[in-house]
Amino acid sequence: MRPAALALLAAALAWQLLAGSSSGVGPARPDFLLVAVAYIALYESPRRALGFALVAGLVADLVSADPWGAHVLGYLLPAWALGLAGAARWGDDPAARAGLAVLASALSGGIRDVVLLVLEPDARGPAWPLLADALLAGAVAPLVFALLDPYRERLAPERRGLIL
Repeated sequence: MRPAALALLAAALAWQLLAGSSSGVGPARPDFLLVAVAYIALYESPRRALGFALVAGLVADLVSADPWGAHVLGYLLPAWALGLAGAARWGDDPAARAGLAVLASALSGGIRDVVLLVLEPDARGPAWPLLADALLAGAVAPLVFALLDPYRERLAPERRGLIL
């Protein structure tokens, strides 16, 4: 993993912790770590995207009050799917990557909600707040992607194929 990608992870975590509560709409708060995972996954191979998602998920689980593993599982499948989509060069089209970010965010929110319902069935209310967080992350992703595009070469090296 490139140092710039780790710096992006640190910046997303800092933004999540320091400004996350003031950057929401109503009760929904975007998951900036998920947005960082989505950006890196679009320009990395699926295997490397999974590595970045694993690190980001572990960091999110460390600072979250959610059960251990909820973020890891919620980030892995969307990162793999975005890595495959990026290998097909869908990340080069701004409209396609905005749609992919929304779908990946919804998938992540759904996975995390299922994990939370399984691990803490009595502690959760309705499922929509977590899904709203994920959809808001998908909505802010195109703006964040546009801000990160000038640094793409530093964040993700040239793609070498589906495996590497």
